[in-house]
Amino acid sequence: MKNVDEIKQHLEKIEKLEQTLVVFEESDDLYLDVLHKIQGEFDEIGDLALNACLELTEEIRNVGSKMIGDRIKLLPNFLKRSVKDQMKEIEKELKE
Repeated sequence: MKNVDEIKQHLEKIEKLEQTLVVFEESDDLYLDVLHKIQGEFDEIGDLALNACLELTEEIRNVGSKMIGDRIKLLPNFLKRSVKDQMKEIEKELKE
């Protein structure tokens, strides 16, 4: 999935950014800037994950609708068969 690859890329960026944190002191403005960039990467990951979830939900909904539609199409034949079987049973009982 495309989203998974993009999330992996953002995680790699986060890892690289975290490695640069040791170069700066916490009181340094650049340290804060790197933390802000890391937060931005996590925001991107969150957006990608949400979009992937929405896409999967839509796909599940479409597949489910198709399956339900297919089964509804089978109902008339199933009902005919069931009614015929019941009629045969009733006829058989009446003959006894």
